[in-house]
Amino acid sequence: MSHTLSRTLIRPVIALSLAVSLTFSPMAVKPAHANGDDAAKALGVIIALGVLGAVISSNERNAHGEHTPEVTQHQNLPASCLQTYDTWKGMRTMFGKRCLRDNYPFWRHLPSQCEKNIRFRNSRGQMRNGKAYRPACLQSQGYTIAYNY
Repeated sequence: MSHTLSRTLIRPVIALSLAVSLTFSPMAVKPAHANGDDAAKALGVIIALGVLGAVISSNERNAHGEHTPEVTQHQNLPASCLQTYDTWKGMRTMFGKRCLRDNYPFWRHLPSQCEKNIRFRNSRGQMRNGKAYRPACLQSQGYTIAYNY
């Protein structure tokens, strides 16, 4: 964020300093006048260039805004793998690793910090060990749930 802020502040300053240097460089070559008309013109050019730089900078910020990465197909997780497990901590909704392995071709690339060992009760009431992925963790890593997968 500081990188964006610094670019936002520095661009108009650079444009203004360039405008000032270009405006006053021809005046340094000419002999000095007692006429204040040239100074008024130079000041008008400086102000106009400063306003122009600010408008350009403002338009660039509005056109680009915050960059949000485009969700690619491999970040869409199948909603059919979102299952509710009866764990010793209560009911938990997670992505089952076996289901993802069978239905999601990029399952090996899922972030390991989102994977959890779980102990759950299967449909016959037996306790089983397995692995599952936490949906909130996956979503924070840029993954989405695709209901039409």
